[in-house]
Amino acid sequence: KLAGLLDQVQYSNKSRLLDDCLQLSDMKSLSPKIDMLVKNDGSENQLICLDGTIPMFYNQKKYNCPVRIWFCLDYPKSPPICYVTPTRDMGIKPRHVHVDSAGFIYHQYLTQWSDSSSVKELVATLKNVFSREPPVYAKSSSSAGARLTSSTSNGSQAQPPVRPIPPNPVANPPMEHLVASQPNERVHDDSYFGPMPRHSSMPPVVSSEPSRPHPEEQAAVNRQSTEEESRLTFVAMTFSKIEDKYDRFRRENDSEFDAYQLKQKDMDITFQKLHDYKIRLTQERDRLFKMLEELDAAEQTIERVQEDLQSSSQEPVENTLKCHDTMADQLLQAVCHDKAIEDTLYELDKALDDSKIETHTYLKIVHKLSREQFFQKELINKILARRKQLGVY
Repeated sequence: KLAGLLDQVQYSNKSRLLDDCLQLSDMKSLSPKIDMLVKNDGSENQLICLDGTIPMFYNQKKYNCPVRIWFCLDYPKSPPICYVTPTRDMGIKPRHVHVDSAGFIYHQYLTQWSDSSSVKELVATLKNVFSREPPVYAKSSSSAGARLTSSTSNGSQAQPPVRPIPPNPVANPPMEHLVASQPNERVHDDSYFGPMPRHSSMPPVVSSEPSRPHPEEQAAVNRQSTEEESRLTFVAMTFSKIEDKYDRFRRENDSEFDAYQLKQKDMDITFQKLHDYKIRLTQERDRLFKMLEELDAAEQTIERVQEDLQSSSQEPVENTLKCHDTMADQLLQAVCHDKAIEDTLYELDKALDDSKIETHTYLKIVHKLSREQFFQKELINKILARRKQLGVY
Protein backbone atom coordinates (compact mmCIF):
# COMPACT_ATOMS: atom_id res chain seq x y z
CA LYS A 1 0.00 0.00 0.00
CA LEU A 2 2.77 2.46 0.93
CA ALA A 3 4.63 1.77 -2.31
CA GLY A 4 1.55 2.79 -4.27
CA LEU A 5 1.23 5.99 -2.23
CA LEU A 6 4.87 6.89 -2.88
CA ASP A 7 4.19 6.91 -6.62
CA GLN A 8 1.66 9.72 -6.09
CA VAL A 9 3.98 12.05 -4.12
CA GLN A 10 7.40 13.28 -5.25
CA TYR A 11 9.71 12.37 -2.34
CA SER A 12 13.45 12.85 -2.74
CA ASN A 13 14.31 9.56 -0.98
CA LYS A 14 11.43 7.14 -1.42
CA SER A 15 13.44 4.05 -0.55
CA ARG A 16 14.45 5.45 2.86
CA LEU A 17 10.86 6.42 3.68
CA LEU A 18 9.64 2.98 2.62
CA ASP A 19 12.26 1.19 4.73
CA ASP A 20 11.54 3.31 7.82
CA CYS A 21 7.79 2.72 7.57
CA LEU A 22 8.25 -1.01 7.01
CA GLN A 23 10.05 -1.17 10.35
CA LEU A 24 6.67 -0.33 11.90
CA SER A 25 4.89 -3.18 10.10
CA ASP A 26 4.25 -4.90 13.46
CA MET A 27 2.37 -1.81 14.73
CA LYS A 28 -1.00 -2.27 13.02
CA SER A 29 -2.51 0.79 14.70
CA LEU A 30 -0.58 3.17 12.38
CA SER A 31 -1.56 3.16 8.72
CA PRO A 32 -0.12 5.30 5.87
CA LYS A 33 -2.25 7.62 3.78
CA ILE A 34 -2.04 10.83 1.72
CA ASP A 35 -3.54 14.00 3.18
CA MET A 36 -3.15 17.79 3.01
CA LEU A 37 -0.96 19.47 5.63
CA VAL A 38 -1.76 23.16 6.26
CA LYS A 39 1.15 25.01 7.84
CA ASN A 40 1.00 28.13 10.04
CA ASP A 41 1.84 30.39 7.06
CA GLY A 42 -1.19 29.09 5.17
CA SER A 43 0.76 26.94 2.69
CA GLU A 44 -0.63 23.53 1.84
CA ASN A 45 1.34 20.39 0.99
CA GLN A 46 0.03 17.01 -0.03
CA LEU A 47 2.16 14.58 2.03
CA ILE A 48 2.20 11.03 3.27
CA CYS A 49 1.43 10.58 6.95
CA LEU A 50 1.03 7.76 9.45
CA ASP A 51 -2.41 8.06 10.98
CA GLY A 52 -3.59 6.06 13.99
CA THR A 53 -2.71 5.51 17.63
CA ILE A 54 0.37 4.85 19.74
CA PRO A 55 -0.06 2.43 22.65
CA MET A 56 0.98 3.65 26.09
CA PHE A 57 0.60 2.52 29.67
CA TYR A 58 -0.69 4.78 32.43
CA ASN A 59 -1.51 3.60 35.95
CA GLN A 60 -0.92 0.02 34.82
CA LYS A 61 -3.57 0.32 32.09
CA LYS A 62 -3.10 0.39 28.34
CA TYR A 63 -4.43 3.35 26.34
CA ASN A 64 -4.16 4.44 22.71
CA CYS A 65 -3.02 7.98 22.02
CA PRO A 66 -4.21 9.28 18.61
CA VAL A 67 -1.38 10.81 16.61
CA ARG A 68 -0.52 11.76 13.06
CA ILE A 69 3.08 11.74 11.78
CA TRP A 70 3.77 13.74 8.60
CA PHE A 71 6.78 13.21 6.32
CA CYS A 72 8.20 16.24 4.47
CA LEU A 73 9.24 15.92 0.82
CA ASP A 74 12.95 16.06 1.68
CA TYR A 75 12.70 13.32 4.34
CA PRO A 76 14.97 12.20 6.06
CA LYS A 77 16.83 15.53 5.88
CA SER A 78 13.89 17.15 7.68
CA PRO A 79 12.35 15.53 10.77
CA PRO A 80 8.74 14.32 10.72
CA ILE A 81 5.99 16.71 11.81
CA CYS A 82 4.01 15.10 14.64
CA TYR A 83 0.59 16.02 16.04
CA VAL A 84 -1.64 14.64 18.77
CA THR A 85 -5.13 14.47 17.23
CA PRO A 86 -7.79 14.19 19.94
CA THR A 87 -11.43 13.42 19.16
CA ARG A 88 -14.44 15.50 20.20
CA ASP A 89 -14.59 13.40 23.40
CA MET A 90 -11.04 14.34 24.36
CA GLY A 91 -8.97 17.39 25.19
CA ILE A 92 -5.28 18.24 25.15
CA LYS A 93 -3.71 18.58 28.56
CA PRO A 94 -2.75 22.24 29.22
CA ARG A 95 0.93 23.13 29.69
CA HIS A 96 2.12 19.69 28.61
CA VAL A 97 5.90 19.50 28.38
CA HIS A 98 5.95 18.19 24.82
CA VAL A 99 2.53 19.02 23.31
CA ASP A 100 1.12 22.51 22.78
CA SER A 101 -2.55 23.47 22.75
CA ALA A 102 -2.81 22.78 18.99
CA GLY A 103 -1.47 19.23 19.43
CA PHE A 104 1.98 19.93 17.94
CA ILE A 105 4.61 17.65 19.49
CA TYR A 106 7.97 19.05 20.64
CA HIS A 107 10.77 16.72 21.61
CA GLN A 108 14.56 16.60 21.76
CA TYR A 109 14.61 13.59 19.42
CA LEU A 110 12.95 15.69 16.71
CA THR A 111 15.16 18.76 17.23
CA GLN A 112 18.28 16.55 17.05
CA TRP A 113 17.05 14.61 14.02
CA SER A 114 19.77 13.22 11.71
CA ASP A 115 20.16 10.69 8.92
CA SER A 116 20.77 7.98 11.52
CA SER A 117 17.40 8.66 13.19
CA SER A 118 14.39 6.50 12.36
CA VAL A 119 10.61 6.55 12.73
CA LYS A 120 10.75 3.37 14.80
CA GLU A 121 12.91 5.07 17.44
CA LEU A 122 10.67 8.16 17.31
CA VAL A 123 7.52 6.11 18.00
CA ALA A 124 9.27 4.26 20.84
CA THR A 125 10.34 7.60 22.35
CA LEU A 126 6.82 9.06 22.13
CA LYS A 127 5.43 5.89 23.66
CA ASN A 128 7.69 6.26 26.71
CA VAL A 129 7.04 10.02 27.03
CA PHE A 130 3.24 9.69 26.76
CA SER A 131 3.23 6.76 29.20
CA ARG A 132 4.90 8.97 31.78
CA GLU A 133 2.70 12.01 31.11
CA PRO A 134 -0.37 11.50 28.88
CA PRO A 135 -1.03 14.47 26.58
CA VAL A 136 -4.83 14.09 26.45
CA TYR A 137 -7.74 13.57 28.81
CA ALA A 138 -11.40 12.58 28.44
CA LYS A 139 -14.05 15.24 28.63
CA SER A 140 -17.07 14.67 30.84
CA SER A 141 -19.92 12.89 29.08
CA SER A 142 -22.51 15.40 30.26
CA SER A 143 -20.78 18.40 28.77
CA ALA A 144 -19.73 16.50 25.63
CA GLY A 145 -23.27 15.34 24.96
CA ALA A 146 -25.06 18.60 25.90
CA ARG A 147 -26.63 20.67 23.18
CA LEU A 148 -28.10 24.12 23.47
CA THR A 149 -31.23 24.81 21.43
CA SER A 150 -33.62 27.72 21.29
CA SER A 151 -37.05 28.07 19.77
CA THR A 152 -39.56 30.86 19.38
CA SER A 153 -43.01 30.81 20.91
CA ASN A 154 -44.63 31.02 17.50
CA GLY A 155 -43.08 27.63 16.45
CA SER A 156 -40.17 28.94 14.34
CA GLN A 157 -37.37 26.52 13.37
CA ALA A 158 -34.80 25.71 16.04
CA GLN A 159 -31.33 27.15 15.73
CA PRO A 160 -28.47 24.66 14.99
CA PRO A 161 -27.01 23.08 18.12
CA VAL A 162 -23.87 24.60 19.58
CA ARG A 163 -21.31 22.43 21.36
CA PRO A 164 -20.61 23.94 24.81
CA ILE A 165 -17.12 24.77 26.00
CA PRO A 166 -15.71 21.80 27.98
CA PRO A 167 -14.96 22.34 31.67
CA ASN A 168 -11.48 23.40 32.67
CA PRO A 169 -9.39 20.35 33.57
CA VAL A 170 -7.35 20.10 36.72
CA ALA A 171 -3.55 20.21 36.65
CA ASN A 172 -3.15 16.41 36.36
CA PRO A 173 -6.42 14.83 35.17
CA PRO A 174 -6.62 11.03 35.10
CA MET A 175 -5.76 9.26 31.82
CA GLU A 176 -8.83 8.33 29.82
CA HIS A 177 -9.77 7.03 26.39
CA LEU A 178 -7.52 8.34 23.57
CA VAL A 179 -8.62 8.41 19.89
CA ALA A 180 -9.15 10.56 16.81
CA SER A 181 -7.50 12.41 13.99
CA GLN A 182 -7.04 15.99 13.00
CA PRO A 183 -8.15 17.94 11.01
CA ASN A 184 -10.85 15.33 10.11
CA GLU A 185 -12.37 14.12 13.40
CA ARG A 186 -13.44 10.52 13.86
CA VAL A 187 -16.53 9.42 15.78
CA HIS A 188 -15.78 7.68 19.05
CA ASP A 189 -15.72 3.85 18.74
CA ASP A 190 -15.44 1.85 21.97
CA SER A 191 -14.69 -1.36 20.09
CA TYR A 192 -11.48 0.10 18.66
CA PHE A 193 -10.14 2.30 21.43
CA GLY A 194 -11.49 0.53 24.53
CA PRO A 195 -14.01 1.67 27.16
CA MET A 196 -13.97 5.30 28.17
CA PRO A 197 -14.67 6.28 31.80
CA ARG A 198 -17.48 8.77 32.29
CA HIS A 199 -17.57 12.11 34.05
CA SER A 200 -18.03 10.35 37.38
CA SER A 201 -14.40 9.24 37.23
CA MET A 202 -13.20 12.83 36.89
CA PRO A 203 -12.06 14.40 40.14
CA PRO A 204 -14.08 17.34 41.41
CA VAL A 205 -13.12 20.73 40.04
CA VAL A 206 -12.07 22.94 42.92
CA SER A 207 -12.11 26.15 40.99
CA SER A 208 -12.33 27.44 37.48
CA GLU A 209 -8.58 28.14 37.50
CA PRO A 210 -6.18 25.23 38.01
CA SER A 211 -3.75 25.58 40.89
CA ARG A 212 -0.29 26.83 39.91
CA PRO A 213 2.74 25.37 41.66
CA HIS A 214 5.57 27.53 42.99
CA PRO A 215 8.05 28.55 40.23
CA GLU A 216 10.98 26.88 42.00
CA GLU A 217 8.99 23.70 42.52
CA GLN A 218 7.85 23.79 38.92
CA ALA A 219 11.47 24.25 37.75
CA ALA A 220 12.60 21.30 39.87
CA VAL A 221 9.76 19.19 38.55
CA ASN A 222 10.55 20.23 34.97
CA ARG A 223 14.25 19.49 35.48
CA GLN A 224 13.50 16.09 36.96
CA SER A 225 11.01 15.42 34.17
CA THR A 226 13.61 16.41 31.56
CA GLU A 227 16.23 14.14 33.10
CA GLU A 228 13.80 11.25 33.31
CA GLU A 229 12.71 11.91 29.75
CA SER A 230 16.33 11.94 28.55
CA ARG A 231 16.99 8.69 30.35
CA LEU A 232 13.91 7.02 28.88
CA THR A 233 14.74 8.38 25.44
CA PHE A 234 18.28 7.03 25.72
CA VAL A 235 16.95 3.67 26.87
CA ALA A 236 14.45 3.55 23.98
CA MET A 237 17.11 4.50 21.41
CA THR A 238 19.56 1.99 22.87
CA PHE A 239 16.95 -0.75 22.86
CA SER A 240 15.99 0.04 19.26
CA LYS A 241 19.62 -0.01 18.11
CA ILE A 242 20.28 -3.26 19.97
CA GLU A 243 17.17 -4.76 18.41
CA ASP A 244 18.30 -3.68 14.92
CA LYS A 245 21.79 -5.08 15.49
CA TYR A 246 20.28 -8.31 16.77
CA ASP A 247 18.05 -8.60 13.68
CA ARG A 248 21.02 -7.92 11.40
CA PHE A 249 23.19 -10.39 13.33
CA ARG A 250 20.45 -13.02 13.14
CA ARG A 251 20.01 -12.56 9.39
CA GLU A 252 23.75 -12.83 8.81
CA ASN A 253 23.98 -15.92 10.99
CA ASP A 254 20.95 -17.46 9.31
CA SER A 255 22.63 -17.10 5.90
CA GLU A 256 25.88 -18.52 7.28
CA PHE A 257 23.97 -21.35 8.92
CA ASP A 258 22.28 -22.19 5.60
CA ALA A 259 25.69 -22.22 3.89
CA TYR A 260 27.07 -24.51 6.60
CA GLN A 261 24.08 -26.79 6.22
CA LEU A 262 24.76 -27.13 2.49
CA LYS A 263 28.43 -27.86 3.20
CA GLN A 264 27.42 -30.45 5.81
CA LYS A 265 25.10 -32.09 3.30
CA ASP A 266 27.87 -32.25 0.70
CA MET A 267 30.24 -33.67 3.31
CA ASP A 268 27.70 -36.34 4.27
CA ILE A 269 27.31 -37.35 0.62
CA THR A 270 31.09 -37.44 0.16
CA PHE A 271 31.51 -39.47 3.35
CA GLN A 272 28.96 -42.01 2.12
CA LYS A 273 30.81 -42.31 -1.20
CA LEU A 274 34.12 -42.80 0.59
CA HIS A 275 32.55 -45.41 2.85
CA ASP A 276 31.22 -47.36 -0.17
CA TYR A 277 34.60 -47.08 -1.89
CA LYS A 278 36.32 -48.37 1.24
CA ILE A 279 34.00 -51.39 1.28
CA ARG A 280 34.79 -52.16 -2.37
CA LEU A 281 38.54 -51.81 -1.71
CA THR A 282 38.27 -54.17 1.27
CA GLN A 283 36.47 -56.75 -0.86
CA GLU A 284 39.08 -56.39 -3.61
CA ARG A 285 41.88 -56.78 -1.07
CA ASP A 286 40.32 -60.00 0.30
CA ARG A 287 39.98 -61.36 -3.23
CA LEU A 288 43.64 -60.59 -4.02
CA PHE A 289 44.77 -62.19 -0.76
CA LYS A 290 42.80 -65.32 -1.70
CA MET A 291 44.39 -65.39 -5.16
CA LEU A 292 47.83 -64.94 -3.60
CA GLU A 293 47.21 -67.92 -1.34
CA GLU A 294 46.18 -69.99 -4.37
CA LEU A 295 49.33 -68.91 -6.24
CA ASP A 296 51.47 -69.83 -3.25
CA ALA A 297 49.84 -73.25 -3.15
CA ALA A 298 50.40 -73.75 -6.92
CA GLU A 299 54.02 -72.65 -6.59
CA GLN A 300 54.57 -75.16 -3.81
CA THR A 301 53.04 -77.87 -5.99
CA ILE A 302 55.34 -76.98 -8.89
CA GLU A 303 58.39 -77.01 -6.64
CA ARG A 304 57.38 -80.40 -5.28
CA VAL A 305 56.97 -81.81 -8.81
CA GLN A 306 60.34 -80.41 -9.81
CA GLU A 307 61.96 -82.03 -6.82
CA ASP A 308 60.33 -85.34 -7.73
CA LEU A 309 61.59 -85.07 -11.32
CA GLN A 310 65.11 -84.22 -10.20
CA SER A 311 65.19 -87.17 -7.82
CA SER A 312 64.07 -89.58 -10.59
CA SER A 313 66.47 -91.25 -13.17
CA GLN A 314 68.49 -89.01 -15.47
CA GLU A 315 67.35 -90.83 -18.63
CA PRO A 316 67.45 -88.63 -21.84
CA VAL A 317 64.16 -87.31 -23.07
CA GLU A 318 64.49 -88.90 -26.51
CA ASN A 319 64.67 -92.32 -24.89
CA THR A 320 61.25 -91.88 -23.35
CA LEU A 321 59.68 -92.40 -26.80
CA LYS A 322 60.34 -95.98 -27.97
CA CYS A 323 59.12 -97.60 -31.19
CA HIS A 324 57.87 -101.20 -31.38
CA ASP A 325 59.74 -102.07 -34.58
CA THR A 326 62.64 -100.99 -36.77
CA MET A 327 60.43 -99.62 -39.53
CA ALA A 328 58.61 -97.35 -37.10
CA ASP A 329 61.87 -96.17 -35.65
CA GLN A 330 63.18 -95.39 -39.16
CA LEU A 331 59.95 -93.48 -39.95
CA LEU A 332 60.32 -91.41 -36.75
CA GLN A 333 63.88 -90.47 -37.59
CA ALA A 334 62.94 -89.48 -41.17
CA VAL A 335 60.02 -87.28 -40.02
CA CYS A 336 62.20 -85.55 -37.41
CA HIS A 337 64.89 -84.91 -40.00
CA ASP A 338 62.36 -83.46 -42.44
CA LYS A 339 60.90 -81.08 -39.82
CA ALA A 340 64.34 -79.98 -38.71
CA ILE A 341 65.27 -79.08 -42.32
CA GLU A 342 61.99 -77.16 -42.67
CA ASP A 343 62.77 -75.11 -39.53
CA THR A 344 66.28 -74.43 -40.79
CA LEU A 345 64.98 -73.13 -44.11
CA TYR A 346 62.60 -70.82 -42.24
CA GLU A 347 65.41 -69.34 -40.18
CA LEU A 348 67.55 -68.88 -43.33
CA ASP A 349 64.71 -66.89 -44.95
CA LYS A 350 64.59 -64.56 -41.93
CA ALA A 351 68.36 -64.15 -41.94
CA LEU A 352 68.28 -63.22 -45.61
CA ASP A 353 65.52 -60.67 -45.08
CA ASP A 354 67.54 -59.10 -42.24
CA SER A 355 70.69 -59.06 -44.44
CA LYS A 356 72.49 -61.29 -41.95
CA ILE A 357 73.61 -63.75 -44.65
CA GLU A 358 74.97 -63.33 -48.13
CA THR A 359 72.79 -64.31 -51.05
CA HIS A 360 75.22 -66.81 -52.60
CA THR A 361 75.76 -68.46 -49.21
CA TYR A 362 71.98 -68.63 -48.71
CA LEU A 363 71.47 -70.25 -52.12
CA LYS A 364 74.19 -72.78 -51.51
CA ILE A 365 72.82 -73.90 -48.15
CA VAL A 366 69.22 -73.94 -49.37
CA HIS A 367 70.17 -76.05 -52.34
CA LYS A 368 71.91 -78.62 -50.13
CA LEU A 369 69.12 -78.75 -47.55
CA SER A 370 66.40 -78.96 -50.19
CA ARG A 371 68.06 -81.95 -51.81
CA GLU A 372 68.39 -83.69 -48.45
CA GLN A 373 64.79 -82.87 -47.54
CA PHE A 374 63.62 -84.39 -50.81
CA PHE A 375 65.30 -87.69 -50.01
CA GLN A 376 63.81 -87.72 -46.51
CA LYS A 377 60.30 -87.18 -47.87
CA GLU A 378 60.74 -90.00 -50.39
CA LEU A 379 61.89 -92.26 -47.57
CA ILE A 380 58.86 -91.35 -45.52
CA ASN A 381 56.52 -92.11 -48.43
CA LYS A 382 58.13 -95.52 -49.04
CA ILE A 383 57.91 -96.51 -45.37
CA LEU A 384 54.23 -95.47 -45.21
CA ALA A 385 53.46 -97.46 -48.38
CA ARG A 386 55.24 -100.53 -47.03
CA ARG A 387 53.41 -100.37 -43.73
CA LYS A 388 50.14 -100.06 -45.59
CA GLN A 389 50.94 -103.23 -47.54
CA LEU A 390 51.72 -105.02 -44.31
CA GLY A 391 48.54 -103.68 -42.70
CA VAL A 392 50.39 -101.84 -39.97
CA TYR A 393 49.25 -98.31 -39.09
